[in-house]
Amino acid sequence: MTHRQKDVYSSDFSDTFGVIHIPKLILITKTVTEISGKNKVEITLDIASGDGFVAREVEACTRGEVVGCDISVACVHKARKRNLQTILMDLNQKMPFRSESFDMVTALDIYEHIGELDLLQQEIRRILKPGGFLILTTPNLGSLMERLFLLLGFQPLGIEVSQYGKFGAIAHRGKNRPVGHVRTLTLRALKEFLNYYNFDLIQVKACPLNTPYRLLNVIDNSIGRLFPSLSNELLIVCRKKCGRQV
Repeated sequence: MTHRQKDVYSSDFSDTFGVIHIPKLILITKTVTEISGKNKVEITLDIASGDGFVAREVEACTRGEVVGCDISVACVHKARKRNLQTILMDLNQKMPFRSESFDMVTALDIYEHIGELDLLQQEIRRILKPGGFLILTTPNLGSLMERLFLLLGFQPLGIEVSQYGKFGAIAHRGKNRPVGHVRTLTLRALKEFLNYYNFDLIQVKACPLNTPYRLLNVIDNSIGRLFPSLSNELLIVCRKKCGRQV
């Protein structure tokens, strides 16, 4: 990871509500509660845990232990002030955890930032117990919005060509600062990727859109309820298969 990317993560993602808005947080905690209500979840790893706010919410839902990890020193300090056990770690490298040591992993808005996504998925599978759960959220390259941008000749918002500007993309209210996206996946790609690494897909949900443009929010959220594959962002629940590892 470059110094520029670390600077972006430290400044833009040190505050939970710069990334995860309330309707999305409600969806995440509801999903965690559903899983923990039917399954034993004693210990969870929240990767890219930021300031630790969401991790503590997950902890309240599972009533178990939650461990956080993040590449940002500022985020780790904030999370520790929330009494969250947090480790400074680069997710493009192997994790310092024992195999089969977690019941659940939450990966919220992080897949799009990872250069070594295959390594990350291998490590998630390694540290999850047999039958353990993975909950992830990520932008959807196949969303109706991204398809329209491409049709009009604009760069998709989820794929940035530079660390210094959102070149070719529609600027959001004049904002042209990249947020460190190195990849964005379609729902089809996510399904095939997770299956390759021996995860069973359990649920696909559309994350609620929350922009300053109310009409856009209504359209995307309405379409997402019917067709999650067209929503702006996806929430995926999957479960580690028992048996052969990749």
